[in-house]
Amino acid sequence: MNRFEIEILLKRPIADVFEYVTWGEHLPIWNSSFLEVRRISKDFPGVGTLYLVLRELPQGDVENTLEVIEYEQDSKLTVKTITGPAPFVYRYRFSPKGESTKLSIQAEVEEQELPPRTSSSPTSRSAKHRLKENLRALKTLLEAGA
Repeated sequence: MNRFEIEILLKRPIADVFEYVTWGEHLPIWNSSFLEVRRISKDFPGVGTLYLVLRELPQGDVENTLEVIEYEQDSKLTVKTITGPAPFVYRYRFSPKGESTKLSIQAEVEEQELPPRTSSSPTSRSAKHRLKENLRALKTLLEAGA
């Protein structure tokens, strides 16, 4: 597993950021790796919530089931894949910074399970780069009032 951490400051109250990020169906709006997200469990929000997701990766499209394994209102969200290739764990941490919110994501990403689409295999750097781009999209979206 490749491990890395990224932080971003969002000029929105923590409750707004937490609510938007923890609503799994919002992922395709701000995260370019997610093509479709559908909640498949009745429980929401919280530990045990399940999502069926279709992700677009450099190696090809993959289908995974995600499970929320940690949830603390306005503070923590951890999701992990429980089925499918290219497993990952994302630990989202939310902390207030004045009227803004610091969002930190600790990622554990495995990208070697699928053959690459091209001759160059993706690396942890590419996963980190994609996540940085996605967080910039989230920042733009939330600071515009989403």
